Amino acid sequence: MPDSENLRASNAHPAIPTELAPLFSDIAVIVQQVQQAVNSAMVQCYWQIGRLIVEHEQQGQARAAYGKQQLQALSEYLTAVFSKGFDQQSA
Repeated sequence: MPDSENLRASNAHPAIPTELAPLFSDIAVIVQQVQQAVNSAMVQCYWQIGRLIVEHEQQGQARAAYGKQQLQALSEYLTAVFSKGFDQQSA
């Protein structure tokens, strides 16, 4: 459970009325749990994407002769379809 004193004392957040503090605290716990789950899912997603790219590039070989043009084209297509997070440096 988040420390409601720290949350109220933060300059980034307005002071919460005392009667709303328990409700806010319960909601904050739920939001933080969801944020953690989403972060974990995104890490797993990007790991699987990386695995698929490596498997495609290696085509059964021990090492890949990476084609920068293929990665750039894939990056551009993924960015166009899914928005940010798929630039070539991420691949």
